[in-house]
Amino acid sequence: MEFGNPDKQKDLKDFVLEKINKEERKILDEAIETGAKAIEEIIENGVDIAMNKYN
Repeated sequence: MEFGNPDKQKDLKDFVLEKINKEERKILDEAIETGAKAIEEIIENGVDIAMNKYN
């Protein structure tokens, strides 16, 4: 299985609802942290600066 893609034989519903593994959890936690920082940057300095910093 490729990260983020279900096996062809797996029911999509089961793939979406299954628990994530430690590697996926780490990636998700990092994305949430980056998103939170980007939101703070938007509030403090505006969208343009945040886009330049986080895109």
